[in-house]
Amino acid sequence: MVVSGSNVMMLIIFLSLFVRAVTPWIRIAIIILVIGGFVILVGGDTPVWRAALMGVIGYSASLWGYRFSPLLLPLIVAAILAILNPISLAYDIGLQLSFLSVICIISFGRQLTRFFSFLGPFFDEAMSLTVAATLGTFPITLFYFGSFSLVSPLANLLAAPAIPLLMYGGIVTLVVSAFSSSLAYTLGHVPWFAVTYLSEVISLFGSQRWSLLPVELGQYREEFMIISMGFLVLALVRSQKIHQSRFTSRGVSSSL
Repeated sequence: MVVSGSNVMMLIIFLSLFVRAVTPWIRIAIIILVIGGFVILVGGDTPVWRAALMGVIGYSASLWGYRFSPLLLPLIVAAILAILNPISLAYDIGLQLSFLSVICIISFGRQLTRFFSFLGPFFDEAMSLTVAATLGTFPITLFYFGSFSLVSPLANLLAAPAIPLLMYGGIVTLVVSAFSSSLAYTLGHVPWFAVTYLSEVISLFGSQRWSLLPVELGQYREEFMIISMGFLVLALVRSQKIHQSRFTSRGVSSSL
């Protein structure tokens, strides 16, 4: 499993509950220290740093009352990572998948959530995030791996309820273990159940031979990448224009 921005944000939300009494600078310092330790704990891969930087910068901006376009945040983080490691954006496949999924979630997530509203609360957002991320990573996945998952939307939808249980249950168990080992053992059944459930979901869908659709691009790999990324850019631009027009119309109507 891959650490995503949602994991980092869950940790930041949990920490923010306990640092409200201190000044903003101390809050940010505590968040940076804990998130930095979390990044090191999970391996410190570049996509994890991407998630951590977006979480810390986004939290700091909201704390100080700064507002900017949602797409600006991943671009700022991309610039920082490019400065620290110039070749990472060009050759790190995990980072490319991470950024494309985030950008598509920001651009298409709201529309897709409305489209999947028939699934009900929580599941409509879970499905929209999965589909948006799949749309963004589709060209990279076919270009590098030559296959496409047929079960990822359903698998992610089934796995989504276990993620908060695993994150918050693990954090609470860790904190409680410093005071009571017996209580921590009892609470530890919550993340244990979440991990067991996730393992069963992964085993169920991962063991199916039909779950992956092989796609042989052959000598047209580069052409496919250029064309598909071109369509993706056009879709992103159109989505941003729709967002801007809606924002402008709301501003005009409110002024009237």
